[in-house]
Amino acid sequence: MFLIKCSKIYLIIIFINRGFIMDIKIIDINDDLFNSEVLLNKKFVLVIFWSKFCGPCKLLMSLLEDIYKNYINKIKFVKLDVNKSDFIVKKYNIINVPTIMLFNKGVLLSTKIGFIDKKKINSFLNSYI
Repeated sequence: MFLIKCSKIYLIIIFINRGFIMDIKIIDINDDLFNSEVLLNKKFVLVIFWSKFCGPCKLLMSLLEDIYKNYINKIKFVKLDVNKSDFIVKKYNIINVPTIMLFNKGVLLSTKIGFIDKKKINSFLNSYI
Protein backbone atom coordinates (compact mmCIF):
# COMPACT_ATOMS: atom_id res chain seq x y z
CA MET A 1 0.00 0.00 0.00
CA PHE A 2 1.34 3.42 -0.96
CA LEU A 3 0.23 6.92 0.00
CA ILE A 4 0.56 9.60 -2.65
CA LYS A 5 -0.02 13.25 -1.82
CA CYS A 6 -1.61 15.16 -4.66
CA SER A 7 -3.04 18.65 -4.05
CA LYS A 8 -3.83 17.84 -0.41
CA ILE A 9 -5.64 14.65 -1.44
CA TYR A 10 -4.14 11.38 -0.34
CA LEU A 11 -4.66 8.47 -2.66
CA ILE A 12 -4.18 5.01 -1.26
CA ILE A 13 -3.19 2.64 -3.99
CA ILE A 14 -3.73 -1.00 -3.22
CA PHE A 15 -1.99 -3.42 -5.52
CA ILE A 16 -3.70 -6.72 -6.23
CA ASN A 17 -2.92 -9.62 -8.55
CA ARG A 18 -4.62 -8.14 -11.60
CA GLY A 19 -3.41 -4.58 -11.29
CA PHE A 20 -4.41 -1.95 -8.78
CA ILE A 21 -7.43 -0.19 -7.41
CA MET A 22 -7.35 3.48 -6.49
CA ASP A 23 -9.05 3.84 -3.16
CA ILE A 24 -10.14 7.48 -2.77
CA LYS A 25 -12.71 7.18 0.03
CA ILE A 26 -16.01 9.00 -0.24
CA ILE A 27 -15.67 12.08 -2.42
CA ASP A 28 -16.84 15.51 -1.24
CA ILE A 29 -18.94 17.29 -3.86
CA ASN A 30 -20.88 20.55 -4.01
CA ASP A 31 -23.41 22.26 -6.29
CA ASP A 32 -20.75 22.84 -8.95
CA LEU A 33 -19.61 19.19 -9.06
CA PHE A 34 -23.01 17.50 -8.78
CA ASN A 35 -23.68 17.43 -12.52
CA SER A 36 -20.32 15.98 -13.53
CA GLU A 37 -19.89 13.59 -10.58
CA VAL A 38 -23.48 12.32 -10.36
CA LEU A 39 -25.72 13.10 -13.32
CA LEU A 40 -23.15 12.53 -16.07
CA ASN A 41 -21.65 9.45 -14.44
CA LYS A 42 -22.13 6.21 -16.36
CA LYS A 43 -22.37 3.98 -13.28
CA PHE A 44 -24.27 3.87 -10.01
CA VAL A 45 -23.67 6.84 -7.69
CA LEU A 46 -24.72 6.95 -4.05
CA VAL A 47 -25.12 10.54 -2.84
CA ILE A 48 -25.07 11.11 0.91
CA PHE A 49 -26.67 14.39 1.97
CA TRP A 50 -25.27 15.18 5.40
CA SER A 51 -24.20 17.85 7.87
CA LYS A 52 -21.23 17.89 10.20
CA PHE A 53 -23.60 19.04 12.97
CA CYS A 54 -25.83 15.95 12.62
CA GLY A 55 -25.16 12.98 14.94
CA PRO A 56 -26.99 10.35 12.83
CA CYS A 57 -25.11 11.69 9.77
CA LYS A 58 -21.77 11.00 11.44
CA LEU A 59 -22.87 7.46 12.32
CA LEU A 60 -24.09 6.80 8.78
CA MET A 61 -20.90 8.24 7.26
CA SER A 62 -18.85 5.94 9.46
CA LEU A 63 -20.82 2.90 8.24
CA LEU A 64 -20.59 3.98 4.61
CA GLU A 65 -16.84 4.54 4.86
CA ASP A 66 -16.59 1.00 6.16
CA ILE A 67 -18.70 -0.68 3.45
CA TYR A 68 -17.89 1.36 0.35
CA LYS A 69 -14.86 -0.87 -0.31
CA ASN A 70 -17.28 -3.71 -1.12
CA TYR A 71 -18.73 -1.63 -3.96
CA ILE A 72 -15.60 0.12 -5.24
CA ASN A 73 -16.01 -1.01 -8.87
CA LYS A 74 -19.80 -0.91 -8.86
CA ILE A 75 -20.94 2.24 -7.07
CA LYS A 76 -19.33 5.65 -6.70
CA PHE A 77 -19.88 7.13 -3.23
CA VAL A 78 -20.09 10.92 -2.88
CA LYS A 79 -21.14 13.16 -0.02
CA LEU A 80 -22.72 16.58 -0.16
CA ASP A 81 -22.78 18.91 2.85
CA VAL A 82 -26.27 20.43 2.93
CA ASN A 83 -24.92 23.58 4.58
CA LYS A 84 -22.71 24.31 1.58
CA SER A 85 -24.92 23.29 -1.37
CA ASP A 86 -28.18 25.22 -1.42
CA PHE A 87 -29.04 24.67 -5.08
CA ILE A 88 -28.95 20.84 -5.06
CA VAL A 89 -30.59 20.67 -1.63
CA LYS A 90 -33.53 22.73 -2.95
CA LYS A 91 -33.64 20.89 -6.29
CA TYR A 92 -34.02 17.50 -4.60
CA ASN A 93 -36.13 18.85 -1.72
CA ILE A 94 -33.77 17.64 1.00
CA ILE A 95 -35.50 18.43 4.29
CA ASN A 96 -33.99 15.85 6.64
CA VAL A 97 -30.46 14.52 7.00
CA PRO A 98 -29.02 12.08 6.56
CA THR A 99 -30.60 11.35 3.20
CA ILE A 100 -29.10 8.99 0.67
CA MET A 101 -30.01 8.89 -3.01
CA LEU A 102 -28.98 6.26 -5.50
CA PHE A 103 -28.53 7.35 -9.11
CA ASN A 104 -27.73 5.34 -12.23
CA LYS A 105 -26.74 7.10 -15.44
CA GLY A 106 -28.14 10.36 -14.07
CA VAL A 107 -31.53 8.90 -13.11
CA LEU A 108 -32.63 8.91 -9.47
CA LEU A 109 -33.52 5.33 -8.55
CA SER A 110 -34.28 5.52 -4.85
CA THR A 111 -34.09 7.69 -1.74
CA LYS A 112 -33.66 6.71 1.91
CA ILE A 113 -34.11 9.23 4.71
CA GLY A 114 -32.62 8.91 8.18
CA PHE A 115 -30.08 6.58 9.71
CA ILE A 116 -29.91 3.11 8.17
CA ASP A 117 -27.95 0.24 9.71
CA LYS A 118 -25.22 -1.65 7.87
CA LYS A 119 -27.40 -4.65 6.98
CA LYS A 120 -30.12 -2.44 5.46
CA ILE A 121 -27.57 -0.38 3.52
CA ASN A 122 -26.07 -3.51 1.99
CA SER A 123 -29.51 -4.91 1.19
CA PHE A 124 -30.56 -1.58 -0.36
CA LEU A 125 -27.46 -1.33 -2.55
CA ASN A 126 -27.46 -5.02 -3.54
CA SER A 127 -31.07 -4.77 -4.68
CA TYR A 128 -29.96 -2.40 -7.47
CA ILE A 129 -26.62 -3.78 -8.61
